[in-house]
Amino acid sequence: MLDTLDRGVAALYAAAGQEEAWTVAAAQLADALKSAGGTLLVYNRANARKWVMCESTIGPEFRDQYFSDFVDDSPTHGLLRRSPVGTIANVDDLLPEANFRDTRMYRGFLKPFGLGRIMSAHVARSDDEMIAAAFYRSASQAPFSSTDMTAFRMLAPHIGRAIRLGNQMAASSAFNKLSLAALDQNGTAIIFDFVINSPRNNTWLSTAGFQPPSSRFIPVFQHFLD
Repeated sequence: MLDTLDRGVAALYAAAGQEEAWTVAAAQLADALKSAGGTLLVYNRANARKWVMCESTIGPEFRDQYFSDFVDDSPTHGLLRRSPVGTIANVDDLLPEANFRDTRMYRGFLKPFGLGRIMSAHVARSDDEMIAAAFYRSASQAPFSSTDMTAFRMLAPHIGRAIRLGNQMAASSAFNKLSLAALDQNGTAIIFDFVINSPRNNTWLSTAGFQPPSSRFIPVFQHFLD
């Protein structure tokens, strides 16, 4: 399991710099946890029901149906929203299997996709967002064990860090492109102080100059990241 966990962590941090690689990362994590599929979620708390990121190995129809019809019926989702960061919710620990298979979520949603077991984690939270991850097994697979939950608990902080790093890198890239475009048009040096609000503290991105095509100075760009 350690080798597959290592590959999953490596895929996470690779995805931070390559947006289209998040689904690959979710698949690597699902493989590490011997799951049929996995989903990485970022929920905008300031704008209820706005999922700003949802990368699932199971496909867009799974994601769309879950959020439109079943999210409020998920026993793991309800628990995680009320629980502290680091909580791992295993549906087999929350409900007897017979009771869970009688739920609307199982009969109307999981069963048609060939799924029957869920393990979810409350990865990170700020005033603005909640990051979560979920992994699924078929009903014929063994329940997620305490060893699986321990492995998930080890992975969860990396999921949060990688997603936040990806957000910071995307914001930095967008800021650089805008600034370079402005300098290219003006042909003059501009000094910026720019702040990105981070969940725990402000992330400062300060520049003392860029180098447009008509270069007059040496670029200096420092990132002070948490």
